[in-house]
Formats: sequence, structure tokens, C-alpha cells
Amino acid sequence: MKQFHAVFSVIAILVAGLGASTVWWRVSLDSGQVVAITGTESSAALWSLGAVAIASFGLQFTLRGLARRIIASVQALFGGFFTVLTLLVATNPLSSAASSIAEVTGISGSNALAMVSSIELTGWHFSAVIAGALMALGGILGALAGDRPVAGDRFERRSSSGSVEDSVSAWDSLSDGGDPTRR
Repeated sequence: MKQFHAVFSVIAILVAGLGASTVWWRVSLDSGQVVAITGTESSAALWSLGAVAIASFGLQFTLRGLARRIIASVQALFGGFFTVLTLLVATNPLSSAASSIAEVTGISGSNALAMVSSIELTGWHFSAVIAGALMALGGILGALAGDRPVAGDRFERRSSSGSVEDSVSAWDSLSDGGDPTRR
């Protein structure tokens, strides 16, 4: 189950990255200009939620026990928030288009929104919905999965089984011409 947690989460990150760089909708203005709104321009809060989900995924690799399960639950929660906010932003694309329209036309506020003649949804916002759902699923699986076994410390000092007398006798036998490789 732990492997699926990581697989779903990494796929979610890749899908969100793809969705962030694509055009989510095109806004046609009365003047004939077309303003393309990408995923990153859609909502700053959306990508902040996604960043928290990704950070919580990465943090799980450094934690164990209850702390890791709590952080996995945070990943699931923010993945769910990411999905819901994506759907909310997609239901009102004009709110995210206002600043881009102002950049293109120099007109801002309600006057800029009055210039809109049509909005074309490209469907790429569903990639963020899928990414959020996968991130939430990965967080749930991470919260339910057990901890990985602790790896031994390879630099740990081990006590020797021999005594001081054994090492002294080994040096003495070497001085007497004894072969240290022969046992």
C-alpha cells in the first residue's frame, strides 16, 4: 500500500504540473482579442494549496509513526481542497480572467469584465481535478500504510569480540614471523 501512496502522489504532481502550464479557458473580448488563461493564472490560492499538499508528501519521507500519518492526512486534506477549489474556479472563470484582461486592454474592474463576449473552456482544468483527487488518494493510502522498517546505521561502531590480550598476542606472533592470514 505504501508504494501506491508514492505512485499516486508522484502522478498527481506530474499531472498538476501539466495542467498548470496549459490553457484552461479562452476569453473573447468585444474588440476581437482573445485572452488565454493558463492554470497558473487561474488562482493563486489554488496553487498554494497544491504546494502544501506536495510539501506534506515530501515531509512524510522524514517522519515515522503518528507524525507521518498526520502529515499524510494533511496531504489528503489539501489534495481534496485543491480539487474543490479547482471546480469552484472553473465555475466562474471570469474572476480569474480579470487581471489578464486588464493586462491586455489596460481596463480593469467591472469595465474589463463587461468587454467579455464569450468564454471557451478547454477542459484542461480537469487535469487539476484529477491531480487533486490522486493527491488526496495518495494521502489516504499514506495515512493507512504502516511504517517502513528502519535501516541499520552502517556507520555504527560495533564492539569487537576480541580482547586486548588477543590483539597483543596477534602482534607478538607477527613479530615472531607468524602469518596473520592463517588461522
